[in-house]
Amino acid sequence: MPKLGRICLFVLDPRTLLTLCICFIMYVIKEWNLKTKPSSHLDNVASTVRYDFQITKTWDDKPVDHLPVNISLVSHSDVGVKVLLKAPFFNDPVAPSGTPGEPFSHLWDYEVAEVFFLNEQNHYLEVELCPHGQHLVLLLRGYKELIKDMLPLEFKTIRVGNLWQGEAIIPGVYFPKEITKMNAYAIHGSGDERTYEALYPTTNGKYKEPDFHRLEYFKAIDFVTLLPSNVGERYKSSLWELS
Repeated sequence: MPKLGRICLFVLDPRTLLTLCICFIMYVIKEWNLKTKPSSHLDNVASTVRYDFQITKTWDDKPVDHLPVNISLVSHSDVGVKVLLKAPFFNDPVAPSGTPGEPFSHLWDYEVAEVFFLNEQNHYLEVELCPHGQHLVLLLRGYKELIKDMLPLEFKTIRVGNLWQGEAIIPGVYFPKEITKMNAYAIHGSGDERTYEALYPTTNGKYKEPDFHRLEYFKAIDFVTLLPSNVGERYKSSLWELS
């Protein structure tokens, strides 16, 4: 009987109970953190998709003789796609006369980086970005068949030494439905020094002149991961539906 009494007192000891309660609470908190932390981390990773590209070839598949033009495509809250640029700044030709932040016609005659987005019906979006801050957005249906241009664009640039960086946000409504392919280009220089470069160039020696609208050289991109609303019933664009 004395032994039984001591056992009962040990089990009912308040300090022991308090210790057990604290240990149990800490265990529950630890388990909760283990279960929720990875899920939260995965959600953050899944919310942003990014594709990085480097232009290292001329339009006819020869190596460039300078630092590459870097282009990144980043998902932007399912309302558009962000384009990030980092490229050499040649300052040749001189800056366009247009206002930075505004569309500028024939921007391809200046120093510029370009990104094209194409679907299986040969409808495509062309976005031209200039280190001086001007831009040009073109919607085309078939080879060089322009249906809209001079559209507004959120675009800003900075220049640091011999480099320039740009950031543009392309609204989802600018893209034709169900993009499957893309290409990117860069142009700089004047006169005989005019240089045309391509992410996916044409075959060396096949053509005498550059043409960025040779759609057969575009390559596949998993665009739906960048902009899920570009496919199916979620797709809405008055720009393309009314054209």
